[in-house]
This record gives sequence, structure tokens and C-alpha cells, in this order.
Amino acid sequence: MTDQTGLSLPKSYFLSVFCEGIFHGMYTTLFCSAMYLLLRRHRRKSKGITNTIMTILTVVMYCISTVHLALSVRMNLVALFTQKAADGGETLYDDQGSPLYFGQVAFEVINCVLGDSIVTWRTWVLWGRDWRAIYFPCFLMVGSTVTGSVMVYQFSLSPPGQPNFSNNTTIWFSIFGGFSFLTNFYAVIVISLKAWLHQRKMKRVCVDVLVNGPRYYGALFLVIESGGIYCIAVILVIIFFVQSSNVVIILADMLAHLTGIYPTVIIVLRTSAGNHDYSKRSYEPLKNLSPPANEVQWTG
Repeated sequence: MTDQTGLSLPKSYFLSVFCEGIFHGMYTTLFCSAMYLLLRRHRRKSKGITNTIMTILTVVMYCISTVHLALSVRMNLVALFTQKAADGGETLYDDQGSPLYFGQVAFEVINCVLGDSIVTWRTWVLWGRDWRAIYFPCFLMVGSTVTGSVMVYQFSLSPPGQPNFSNNTTIWFSIFGGFSFLTNFYAVIVISLKAWLHQRKMKRVCVDVLVNGPRYYGALFLVIESGGIYCIAVILVIIFFVQSSNVVIILADMLAHLTGIYPTVIIVLRTSAGNHDYSKRSYEPLKNLSPPANEVQWTG
């Protein structure tokens, strides 16, 4: 099937594997860096259950990303070389009920929920572990889990030959994506608010909030920390899915890795900030997130 952009299913899936490989390579580099920094800290001094949980989540999300890539490669090998997708006819690309197909969707849902939980936890830490600050995102994550599970179930029931953008899957995907977007958008708002409030407080006592560092770097770090980039990616995926564009296949597979990449980026930047003492230089507005030198600090 070819969409309005002229992109056929075989081409879109082939491009998705290519893009996945690039993103997974980036993810692997970040994962190795994060694990080195986290395990080095474990050897020096125990950081308790929080650091252990972060290490476990980092490993789990990377493993999910790797399995997703493996399933994608397997499906493309079968469809392109065994079933001759380029010659036309029904292939795995047209069989959403295949475990190779809905299995990838399931792993994407799991990684999305895990990524949302990390962003929500960071919000909770920033607001002094006030549970009232995360009631709303917790509700949204429950919604993401439920709708994501239903979406995977709907995919598994799809008969061979059913269009990729059927009414049921489109509706549930849109709802699931909406929940995930709102979770991260909420984090963007409340983390930005916390930074602004702290900046005002520091200015009242005549303290330069951003010392010896460019102001734009703090803003960029804030966007990464709060999941702002991820919000944009989710919106793009929803838009292309609703439009029944095959471009969504490429973006969705990239998103499966981005959900693990951006929490790992946070780990690496936080640890590097501690090692180079740039918590004072670049991101003082969120002081609860700034670790002291040579220390990975997750608990604020």
C-alpha cells in the first residue's frame, strides 16, 4: 500500500530499520556511558535503592530497545526476502496480528510507560517529594498503560490484509499517544515553573543564577530534563498516524528508541555535571537536581 506521499510499505519499513539502527547505535553509546558512570559510583560508595532502581531501569529499557530492533530486522528479512514484498502480495507488513508485528508495538508501549514514569519521578523530586505534584501524571500513566494494552490487543486481533490504519487501532493509538504527550507536557510545565520560581528567589538575594555559563545551555538542559523534545516527537507520530501516512512507521520505530534515549541522556548529563562541577555553571535553577562533584545524585 502506498500513501499520499508515495511511500510504500516495503520502503517505509526498510527505512525504519535503517533509522532504528542509527538511533540504536546512539542509544548503545549513551547506555555504555551511563552504565560506566553508575557502576563506578556503586563501587565507590553505595547510593541506596534509588541508584539501584535507576541502574535496573536503564538496563531494562536498553534491552527492550534491542529486542524491538531484533524483531524489526527479523520481520523485514522475512517480508523482503522470503515473501518478496517488493513484488507485491500479502506479507508480514500487512499482517498486524503477527507476533513479530504486535510484539514491536508492545515493547514500544512498555518503553513509553517506563520513560513517562522516570519523567514523573523527576517532577516529584523537584517539587520536594510532594505527591500532590504528580497526582495528575500518575493518572495519565494509568491511562497510558490501559490504552496501550488495549491497542496491542487490537493489533493482535487484526486479520491478515487489514489496513495498518484501521479505525480501532487509530483510535486507541491516538488516545495512548495523547496520554503520553500530556504526561510529558505536564512535566515540561511544572519543571519550567520550578526553575522560574527558584530563579526569582535567587535574584531576590542578588545571586546570579547562571554563573560563568551561557544562559542558553541551561534552557537546553531544561528542555531535555523535562521531556520537551519527546513531546514534539509524540505529536508528530500522532499527526502522521491520524493522516494514515506510512511515514509514521519510520517515526514510531525511532520513537521506540527515543523513549529510552532521553532518560539515559539525563543520567549521563547529570553524572558528567557532577564530575566537572558544572552544576554551578549551567543549571543552578534546579538545584535539587544538581549533584555534587563526583556523585550521581538522583534523590535531590
